[in-house]
Amino acid sequence: MNRFRIFAFIGLLAVICMDTSAQKNVTEDEVSKLYGKARSAMETMPYRQISIVESFDDRNRPAVFKSITTTIRMNPDAIHTKVQTEDASGVRLKETIIIGNKSFSKEGGKEWKENLREGGSGGGSTFTAIGDKEKLRTDIIAEYRGKADDLDVDLYIVTKKEERVGGALVFVNKYWFTQDFLLVKEESESYYTYAKSLLRTITTYEYDPNIKVEAPIP
Repeated sequence: MNRFRIFAFIGLLAVICMDTSAQKNVTEDEVSKLYGKARSAMETMPYRQISIVESFDDRNRPAVFKSITTTIRMNPDAIHTKVQTEDASGVRLKETIIIGNKSFSKEGGKEWKENLREGGSGGGSTFTAIGDKEKLRTDIIAEYRGKADDLDVDLYIVTKKEERVGGALVFVNKYWFTQDFLLVKEESESYYTYAKSLLRTITTYEYDPNIKVEAPIP
């Protein structure tokens, strides 16, 4: 029995060492190129994207704002977007469908309506500076963490810390890629070390060749 326990312990140590050896430092540029490659691949296939954005005045308390955006993309000219926002004033829902040069939208339980197609779109979520302070220096750490959550995906983490007078602004970005370099999940957090506020975004991707986007009005 003692001999069995010794061999089992050695085997456990070997597994731990193997997992640890898979972790390594990489460069931000390497992760950026991998991310760019994944985004380029997404342009050639249908996918479903779900993004959850939460804003906290105090990271230890419930979010003061939350949005859930579901994007179904059949191709660059066929996109269906649903946006649900929640804050102190209540819950709001808006949907938009774009097919070619046609655009449709509806809010809440209202009927669909066709709109004039507008060019351009707004930017993504931003983290507004709270009493922005002079930047002194920026430290960046990029890591490859190996296989994640017992899944056949690779996890990369990029942490950027901007030192400022009185504190620092921290960005933590996590990316999960398949062996085929497809992006399946990304997560970002940004916060100030001298404040309790926090902005978090979690996005997941599902690739499905059967995705369809159709006009709600004939």
